Amino acid sequence: MQMRARRDLRHHAARSISECRVALSVLLIGCCLGGCGETPQPPSEVDAPERVVVIVIDATHAAHLGCYGGPQGLTPHIDALADRGVRFERAFSNNTWTLPSTASLLTGLLQERHGVITNKHRLAADLPVLPEQFREAGWQTAAFVQMIYASAVFGLDRGFDEYHYYSSRAGVHPLSMDEQALSWMEQHRGERYLLYIHLRRPHSPYDKNFPVQQRLTPDCPLLDGRRDGLLAHADSKVQEALPPEDAAHVEHLYRGNLATVDSSLGKLLDELAADEGALVLLTSDHGEAMGQHGHYGHGHHLDAECVDIPLIVAGPGIGSGVDGQPACTIDVLPTLLELCGLTPPAGLPGRSLVRRLRSGGIEAGPADPGERAPILLSSAYRKKRIALQGVVLGNLKLVLDRKGGAQLFDRRSDPGDTTDVSAEHPEDFARMLELAASRREFGASLPLSGEQEFNVNEEELRALGYVR
Repeated sequence: MQMRARRDLRHHAARSISECRVALSVLLIGCCLGGCGETPQPPSEVDAPERVVVIVIDATHAAHLGCYGGPQGLTPHIDALADRGVRFERAFSNNTWTLPSTASLLTGLLQERHGVITNKHRLAADLPVLPEQFREAGWQTAAFVQMIYASAVFGLDRGFDEYHYYSSRAGVHPLSMDEQALSWMEQHRGERYLLYIHLRRPHSPYDKNFPVQQRLTPDCPLLDGRRDGLLAHADSKVQEALPPEDAAHVEHLYRGNLATVDSSLGKLLDELAADEGALVLLTSDHGEAMGQHGHYGHGHHLDAECVDIPLIVAGPGIGSGVDGQPACTIDVLPTLLELCGLTPPAGLPGRSLVRRLRSGGIEAGPADPGERAPILLSSAYRKKRIALQGVVLGNLKLVLDRKGGAQLFDRRSDPGDTTDVSAEHPEDFARMLELAASRREFGASLPLSGEQEFNVNEEELRALGYVR
């Protein structure tokens, strides 16, 4: 009976794909090449931000934050930001590792468009980036960055009047960043500025902070650190399922890093909350797996823990509430530009979220036609390795794997991506599968095009788990 049902489903999907191929080609061109944005609305003089601060917390799976259902008291400063603004409950990273994701945030383009596909690619000089557009409008721009894959090495410093990179291996210790960013804000108090802050934590290694661990998990049997050498690098060293104690401690270390980040942001967020002209957007470049679906880390999977990220916006003209409709990384650029009365470049695939922000978010439920555009996801591209493709449409999420198999998940009833519901939604499954397959075909040759040689600090990459 099950085999017969599968045959019927495949037959229906094949027929539907054939019937809607033309329509889906138009959809692919429109969303990937032509843009699905709304018409920008000019801000009023009262609620237009005068200062914009973008905070990226690397490798953050939203579910660990208190405001997203994680442990209460773990991230109080981030939770307070969410309380006074809009928290996007279903935000996705379009990419699964830092370099292409940061390029997507700064350009508003999918990685297949901006071309920063592997660590052998650099952002093209002719692509408009967010800080350039603010600087051309007369705003001060500055960046404070702790991740090499969000750095000048790959052309991601373009458009910033000041660019500061922090790494103990580069000679400027990351612990000095918080005070220096605050000092920069004080120097430019009352001016119009765009400030970009990219923190390394909680990306591995999941550094041990004993006072934080003792406060968060005083009963952990591995609190003494005897397994930290392996478990702090679980994303790159662990190839098999961990014993329960080890698995729990990896999560403890990871959450301890989140608590450390939240604490480091406390003073900065307090200063911004007191500034009536300051808008804050907090997000992440991708998620982080903690053993769900049998793996740790990020980059090669499109499971919920790898692509579900925080997206919180608070400031002048922004309502207060929770938005239950999908949003993604490439929506950031058109949103910020519209909020500040600037015109986004033509042909962006992302959508401005301004209407949703001003109303305090849109509740989960049937989306209006303007919210039905698909969100497109892809995993890391590698030579001789096919990238996974994902499509989010309304409540549904499809993942096309490397062998051509596909699964469909209902994100409202199944937030962890555990149960395939393709048989229950044959028409949506067929349409989304066609779109994912078209994107996989389009991106197949990208890792081999436009490669360059870079002088990258190998010790730094090794410390982050990218070199073994």
